[in-house]
Amino acid sequence: MRYLKYTALAVIAALSLTSLSGCVLSRASQGNMEFLLSEGGESYILTRYKNTASQNELVIPDHFDGKPVTAIGEMAIQHCDDLHKIVIGANLAEIDKWGIFGNRYLKEFVVSEENSAFMSAEGVLFSKDMTRLVSYPNANIAEYDKNGALKEEVSYAVPEGVRSIAHCAFYECYALGEIILPKSLREIDTRAFHGCETMKQINLPEGLEAIGNDAFLRNFGLREIVIPSTVREIGDYAFYRCDNLERMTILAPKDALKQGHRWLPEPGRKPVEPVYN
Repeated sequence: MRYLKYTALAVIAALSLTSLSGCVLSRASQGNMEFLLSEGGESYILTRYKNTASQNELVIPDHFDGKPVTAIGEMAIQHCDDLHKIVIGANLAEIDKWGIFGNRYLKEFVVSEENSAFMSAEGVLFSKDMTRLVSYPNANIAEYDKNGALKEEVSYAVPEGVRSIAHCAFYECYALGEIILPKSLREIDTRAFHGCETMKQINLPEGLEAIGNDAFLRNFGLREIVIPSTVREIGDYAFYRCDNLERMTILAPKDALKQGHRWLPEPGRKPVEPVYN
């Protein structure tokens, strides 16, 4: 059973269409996309993309029904295994934290140069100023055989200058064996690396200040982790179910470290006691 209950989230999404939506005025569809006209009636939000085996590329239109498409709503693009490419135009300005995640064979984002909020670098989605990594396409540099099986685990280096890894940015990236984080990094947001089950190596750099809830939940491949001296907050369940973790060294001062509920890797098959230095 997945830790995350998608059915519950779907109910929440149906009752409250995120802070992006404002007051619901009307819904409309185009092909396998659904849109919501939000408060003021000046723009549309993409609220749902339906996975289609015959369509590997999603082009988010700049306009729908004569109005700009400015946002991607909650749960809009999720678990679409046939999706390989997402094209973002000039008008998109906001993506809900649950807007894009879990698309296993997604390889790249392409963003219009005229977009003032986002940009793409080597297929990865960033904020325009490159300080926030918004979404990593799960199959970015990975290769799969004709049956969808991963040929080889890959490594990815987050560019220097990135200060935060967004919510669900690497959610269930099964292809990643290693992540290299930059010295500029200050925050790892909630569920950023949730379910990266094959990831074996990650460096948490000095300068990192906060690790969010569920950040590394179910990272079964991790064997060792070092919490830098600069970290001041570790969220709930941050390393929970890292079942094979053998060593955890905490350089952050214990009396200055805010520790969330059950953030340690228990109840793993090899329980590990953290070492405070």
